[in-house]
Amino acid sequence: MSCITLLCAFSQAQTPSRPRFEVASLKPSGPLTSHPARRISGGPGTASLGQISYYQQSLKNLIFMAYRVQFYQLSTPSWTEHEYFDISAKVPAGATKDDVALMLQDLLAERLKLKIRRESREIPGYVLTVGRNGAKLKPSDAADGSVGDSPEAGKAPKFGLDKGGFIIAPQGRTNMLTLPGKDGVVRLTAARATIDLLSGYLSRQLQRPVLNQTGLNGTYDFHLAFTRVDVTSPADFEQADTAGSEGAVPRAADPAPTLFKAVESQLGLRMQAKSVPTDVLVIEHVERIPIEN
Repeated sequence: MSCITLLCAFSQAQTPSRPRFEVASLKPSGPLTSHPARRISGGPGTASLGQISYYQQSLKNLIFMAYRVQFYQLSTPSWTEHEYFDISAKVPAGATKDDVALMLQDLLAERLKLKIRRESREIPGYVLTVGRNGAKLKPSDAADGSVGDSPEAGKAPKFGLDKGGFIIAPQGRTNMLTLPGKDGVVRLTAARATIDLLSGYLSRQLQRPVLNQTGLNGTYDFHLAFTRVDVTSPADFEQADTAGSEGAVPRAADPAPTLFKAVESQLGLRMQAKSVPTDVLVIEHVERIPIEN
């Protein structure tokens, strides 16, 4: 047996088992009140590291949190949006947010017999390309070739606001930071960001997949200001896409463009509606009533 084979065998033998909640209760929430207290409390990153609770969460939302995908990547029965559950669980010491997601997957499989398969589907989305007049993106300063994702050791990151109301990103970090203004304008600051990172942000805003076909492989610093518009289809955006500021990022007193126009006028990029191949989670089976705790 070669040395490489021995190392692989040793690595597989040492692979730790999936993390599990030490104790967990899952039960239906019952009828929702007129003011539902839907919330999540505790867990990694909070003051209550060892306990996590989910109150009045729809089954679809629990699956979304367990598998950490976008809602458009979930193919679930419609009733999963209207069946609500409460979960109270004890989290083992040292668990991370990723660990909690795996624990939630196992809990849903155990108590609700959840079975999921993954498949690729063509679904409505957008393709991001460079506009006819070229991209308007400033390459990031990274002369030393190192782009840090973390602040300096022992120092908390410092944030500020510029005159336009945009967050000033800490130096040496990759960031995409937004600040919804009281004027209804969303202001995005991107620092040392890739276009793939921008595509992910646009995808979350639109709740549709956004495929990066710009061919731009660098890191960039930019601002983006737009009026948030709730959309469910490309047609909704066309109806809401009224005239807005062109060219420069709008000042606080200027009317802000929709996201589509902002991306084109401020970044020199273009989004076109198109079916996009996307990984989707399909629910094969799930019970409405959980197994006894």
